[in-house]
Amino acid sequence: MSNLEADWGEVKVYKQIPMKVRNVSAAFDYSFRSSNASFYLCEAHPEYIVKHLNFDKPGFVKNYGAIKALLKGNKTFIPLKAVDFKSNWAPALMYEKAKGEQWKRIAKEERLDYMLQLKTQLRMLFDNGYYFKNLNNFNLMVDNDKLQVLGWDSITPIETNQNFLDCYPWAWII
Repeated sequence: MSNLEADWGEVKVYKQIPMKVRNVSAAFDYSFRSSNASFYLCEAHPEYIVKHLNFDKPGFVKNYGAIKALLKGNKTFIPLKAVDFKSNWAPALMYEKAKGEQWKRIAKEERLDYMLQLKTQLRMLFDNGYYFKNLNNFNLMVDNDKLQVLGWDSITPIETNQNFLDCYPWAWII
């Protein structure tokens, strides 16, 4: 019996992906997908979500250790609890499940209040040689007046001669 839910050649969606939670393997069932990833949930562990990347991100895999050290203890970035870069289901990332309101549902007038928090975090990444590629509505949430950024896999090294405004053209406003 196949574990494939769908197979579009380069992109595969599985019915289940096993991940270790507290040293015990748990089956995460397919829930939904976006153009960049498929997402999996587990009834036994509703506090986690597994993100299976539809495409390899070698820059993230190569820099994962440095990114992990950089974001250790950072309360803005949703914690990444486990990674799988080697199995048949790789790359798969297990995040704490985010709570809060999606960015696109927050009134535009209120978003400005959170933009300084966001710029501060993005500046910290940039000052350490990284930027958050493809920052969009799906990567931002707000919970109890605190900004949350999702998707460590979108953190990538800055390119030679790239400046902060090249990465975030909107940042000059704040």
